[in-house]
Amino acid sequence: MEFPHLSRRSFLGAVLAVGARVALRSSGVAAMQPATPAAGFPTSLLDRAPDPGVSLMSEMTLYATFADLAAETIATGVARPEGTADRETVMPWLSAMIALALPQRLGNYALDPRWIEFTGFDITQVDQAAEIGEPPAQVSMYAGRFDRTAVLAAWKAAAYNEIASGDIAIWSLSEDASFSIDNPVQQLLLSGHNNAAFIGDDLIIYAPTLPLLKDAVAAATGESASLGQNPMVAELLAASPILVSGALVNGPSLMWSLDPSIILGANAPDVAATAIAEQMDGPQMAPLLLALIGVTGGGPIPKPNTPDATPIPTPETATMEIALLMPSAEAATDAVAIAQDRLATMNSFATRQPYQTFFSSWEGSVADGAPVALLSLTLGDAMPNIWYRLLFNRDLGFIG
Repeated sequence: MEFPHLSRRSFLGAVLAVGARVALRSSGVAAMQPATPAAGFPTSLLDRAPDPGVSLMSEMTLYATFADLAAETIATGVARPEGTADRETVMPWLSAMIALALPQRLGNYALDPRWIEFTGFDITQVDQAAEIGEPPAQVSMYAGRFDRTAVLAAWKAAAYNEIASGDIAIWSLSEDASFSIDNPVQQLLLSGHNNAAFIGDDLIIYAPTLPLLKDAVAAATGESASLGQNPMVAELLAASPILVSGALVNGPSLMWSLDPSIILGANAPDVAATAIAEQMDGPQMAPLLLALIGVTGGGPIPKPNTPDATPIPTPETATMEIALLMPSAEAATDAVAIAQDRLATMNSFATRQPYQTFFSSWEGSVADGAPVALLSLTLGDAMPNIWYRLLFNRDLGFIG
């Protein structure tokens, strides 16, 4: 299975390219509602998420993506607006969220009025978000500061049927993943929001089928094991730095990469074949079991495309972080050495530029007491969204 296209995970790179440049002004951003500190991943939403089947035998590629909007708001120092109606205030904040991999549908439709009409909340109310699993069995989760009355009223107005009420409210358009082009909700969101749950006052879950939603509710309420409690995931997350956004990736899906500078150069076929053979004869990593790839909080924030604009300073500077669960500590040590050598010598598949263009420096280590290889990459000529650009373009040859 191939990685989803980038646009399925985040609308920020496309939608913000024009809007943020218009909205960001040299005068800065007016003070709005203060950011509320949130517990960083992995100690929050992933511990309430269902396990999509993380195991050594899994054939999945992407287990989960997550985004901590509250933590990134604090790390970038950009005030969060109240609502999305005023583009002059919302676009600077969204621009500061460029590093985050949002759930597909929120990413695509956060600024569409129909999103609020059908869900009862907007992106500025979301503190954390996660998308678990792969289509067609994909769950989206939102933790934040929601108006429960408004959300339930929106579901009722959109012709959802109430399945359960109380502290765990469950509503459904269709208990299976079917959809009709005549249904306004499904016109926009297909079957992804067919079933919805509101738990307590802070967690909203969507799933295409009712059984999948109930499984997600069971994990969120502690009735079944969560993704964060999966032994492989728990070992990896315990060794990893806290991220504002990232992805849990099946390790074998990262193992096929080659240095594209070999096969994209203007070489004769026999020369290219020889070079590939030499590359394969070089040091190779042991099988990767599970990977966490993401970014810490902070800027830089994209500069406004106006002559008199002043870049907004950020309290923190982001770093790209990679954690690889390996078969042994020795394999983790080897993986660090191989990755560092490749970073210094290999080129990006997408741009044909050296990886050193993106990263000014990097550090590698092995986690204490766990077979986890850790790479921390300082940004060079790259924005904080470099992590998902490399991931979703399948451009991580240095850990392949």
